[in-house]
Amino acid sequence: MALFFDQSWFDERLAKANLAKKDVARALSITEQELADMWKDQREISVSEIKTLALLLAEPEAEVKKRGGLQGTSGAGAQVGRQSPRARAPAEAAKNERLDRIEAVLQEILAELKKRY
Repeated sequence: MALFFDQSWFDERLAKANLAKKDVARALSITEQELADMWKDQREISVSEIKTLALLLAEPEAEVKKRGGLQGTSGAGAQVGRQSPRARAPAEAAKNERLDRIEAVLQEILAELKKRY
């Protein structure tokens, strides 16, 4: 579980980026409920989610990690590191697939933003 999720900071950055929470959920390939849990500090942000949020919000990854309550923690990466070698390969493949989906959604978002601006 995250130590402290700075909800107001994330809300301000979403407004500045003209993004809705549903856009963020889609970019992260999670449900809106999972995102709501993250916002309520009931779901920790993964390393790949930090990277995606940093891109979406145009903020440094370190700042997103800190505001997401992961400063000084190893985050979700530690969970993967504790898995057995047999479990790591499918987890890595799933992570790569998820990153591919995230990148595709980010490209869609960027294309839409270019159209608007």
